[in-house]
Amino acid sequence: MNFDGTEIDVQGDPKESYYSNYQKLGIFWDEVANSIADEIVKSDKPILLLDIGANIGLTTLYIAARCQGDSEPIEVHLFEPSPDAYFYLLKNLKQAPHSINAKPNNLACGSADGVIGFAVLPESTGSYIVKDIASPHPSFNESEVIQVKVTRLDQYVKSIGLDKYASIFVKLDVEGFELDVLDGATMLCMDGRASWFIEFNPWFISQVKGVDPATFLSDILNRFNHVKPCNELTIHGFSGDLKMTNIDEFINCIPSGAVVDLLCKNIY
Repeated sequence: MNFDGTEIDVQGDPKESYYSNYQKLGIFWDEVANSIADEIVKSDKPILLLDIGANIGLTTLYIAARCQGDSEPIEVHLFEPSPDAYFYLLKNLKQAPHSINAKPNNLACGSADGVIGFAVLPESTGSYIVKDIASPHPSFNESEVIQVKVTRLDQYVKSIGLDKYASIFVKLDVEGFELDVLDGATMLCMDGRASWFIEFNPWFISQVKGVDPATFLSDILNRFNHVKPCNELTIHGFSGDLKMTNIDEFINCIPSGAVVDLLCKNIY
């Protein structure tokens, strides 16, 4: 698979659509990964990347390929609770360019340390979704459940120390569990060095998690004072920052079934 001109022999489950679709294309490009890489290559100071919901590592591999030639490796901490995806994540990280110092974790991030159930949806072969509450989606409640370990992100970053980093980038893609991750990352959300790229998937949020998408966005805006959609080509007729007053307008501009990423920061 091609990552910005670098060929990497990516491993994954051929039955899993996320992997197989990119494998057929033969190339990986992602707007969030590209945006993060754009910022990293402009900096000559220490950077921390947190890849939450890393899956098989494609986002991190792309950033590693884009950032080759930097004098200092980028510190990347990856979180992937699915044992199947984590198996391939470890294989793929062994092939990553030496521009990153990768630290994989077979963990979920959440609001409290402990153990939580994960379920796999038939429509999302190989993708595990946190089963923290009864879901309105019938397939979800009938799915196989595994138990995975959970850590609070604030506790985790405290253990590694943040003082040396000039910038922190967080990619958050956890299939509707985003607010629970943020509940365990209050201090990191308030850190002015941190730029969060948070997936907004209205279908998962409403049909699997059982949360109104507008309520989800209101919660995000209560945590960050700067929220801007990344995927301008996906959204039709919406521009500028997301605010409490234009939540409904924003949702109505998202095509059915589409996913949008939000750049979230606290600017002081």
